[in-house]
Amino acid sequence: MRTVTACLCFVLILACFAPVVATASTPQWVRVVKDDVLLYTTAYSSKVTMELQKSYYLQVLQEENGMYLVSVMHNQVGFPTITGYVFQNDVERCDQTPVLPYYPTASITVLANSAVIKLSPMDSAQTLVVATNTQQLSFYGQTESYGKTWFYVYYAGMFGYVESSLVTQPVIALHPTPIVEDVPVVTPPVEDPPVTDDTPTPSGATSEIALIVFVALMAVGIVVALFLPGNTKRDAFSADI
Repeated sequence: MRTVTACLCFVLILACFAPVVATASTPQWVRVVKDDVLLYTTAYSSKVTMELQKSYYLQVLQEENGMYLVSVMHNQVGFPTITGYVFQNDVERCDQTPVLPYYPTASITVLANSAVIKLSPMDSAQTLVVATNTQQLSFYGQTESYGKTWFYVYYAGMFGYVESSLVTQPVIALHPTPIVEDVPVVTPPVEDPPVTDDTPTPSGATSEIALIVFVALMAVGIVVALFLPGNTKRDAFSADI
């Protein structure tokens, strides 16, 4: 019994002094805070599902290969949830549950006589279903392919791509929570004090300048006094010469 007790105490001591390994937690939500953020089909291919809507939120399911597996939409009527992958560097972590809507639910309408919904964003792709004029499609995002813009939509229980020219353009406002952008701190340059004419002149130099001016004025006054007309002292001085 004493041996068992001693072993338990030893194990507890080791547990107390064992190093704690810190692991980075996976965020529950991420936010699209910049343009051109793409949703990929898998974490191991370059196949793009669509471009995500800026300012909206994605729920994180797991991390894989430097990417987040996320869910898009919140399973509303006509807008079922889809999943895909985003690069971790393309989104911003969000530690709190965002306010609704997590992702915009916008509908678009067929303008042409009919609009073919394709499996992939290309003319040669398999046709899934055809929507007729004025029918509405659930809009998820868009992508560029072979010089055309394609909308990723949900219609008649299927997801696919429709040419943007065949339907109305989606009207999507920014999420009500504003995006807070990092503003760089700019330190104003230090400027030298301006040079003015108020610099005091040394007292010694001022005295010397005043003395020189006084002597010069006195000399000029003597010369002028000697050569003024009617100066008897000047005439006497000339006669003596």
